[in-house]
Amino acid sequence: MNWFERHLNWTMVLALVGVYGVNFINGLMAGLSAHYVSYFTWFDIGLMIISLAILALVWGWALRRKNRSLWWLPLGLFVPFGFIVLLCLENKSLIHDASSSSIADYNKPIELSPDNADAHYKRGNDYYGVGEYSKAIADYNKAIELHPNHLSAYYNRGLAYRKKGEVPRAVSDLEKFIGLSTDPELTKAAQQALSEMKHSP
Repeated sequence: MNWFERHLNWTMVLALVGVYGVNFINGLMAGLSAHYVSYFTWFDIGLMIISLAILALVWGWALRRKNRSLWWLPLGLFVPFGFIVLLCLENKSLIHDASSSSIADYNKPIELSPDNADAHYKRGNDYYGVGEYSKAIADYNKAIELHPNHLSAYYNRGLAYRKKGEVPRAVSDLEKFIGLSTDPELTKAAQQALSEMKHSP
């Protein structure tokens, strides 16, 4: 997981600042130009369209990483201060950022209660968050062994298998999740991941 994936809101803000910065500099240059009207008519409008396209790509990517619908995108692009709503949207991904200390927080509870499926699942999420996909899968396996209908564990294990390039196992887990899930947004995210895997070379 790279910096941009770990800091989705900052990524969205940086894209906004970058786009506005370029347009601000362009505005200053246009104001100093003797041919301001023609300059604005052709170049500025083109730059505005390109800027909207860049924001749409970056913000759309961030919304997908948050497991949020792209229907939120027009709000950020065309409603004044609508981007604030995008920043406030909670990340619905079942996997969150983690650190070595947060992983250690679950070691003791698991030692005391090895049959705690939720503790294995949460530690698996933390392992995933730091890129330890094999360890994450091991914890998800244990969570599913203890709680065979642990849908979140199937979903996250599918994502972990995908990260490792084990596509058939990833497909199996995500299909299992889709068949039983009652969360429409996560179901759509799982379907999107399946579609990407099935159409990738």
